[in-house]
Amino acid sequence: MNYTADAPAVWDPAFADADDCLLSSDQCVMHAQQSHVHTRPAGERPYVELEPTDRPLAVEQCTGITPGSVREIAAAVLHFGESEQR
Repeated sequence: MNYTADAPAVWDPAFADADDCLLSSDQCVMHAQQSHVHTRPAGERPYVELEPTDRPLAVEQCTGITPGSVREIAAAVLHFGESEQR
């Protein structure tokens, strides 16, 4: 049996040849930022755990995300979605 999952949406196939990137069944490292993806039952989103570093996303995962960061991410996602519909 094979219990593999698709690569995360943020994974770019170009990362495969990069020295600071790795995608395996239990690790996803992009540009030296390590994360662990914890799978959940079918239909539920996986839990992504970032290594504690001083990078903004890892800090926010540990300390909590600010409303300003939520607005910034939402605006970026909505803007990306609008460009895809054109």
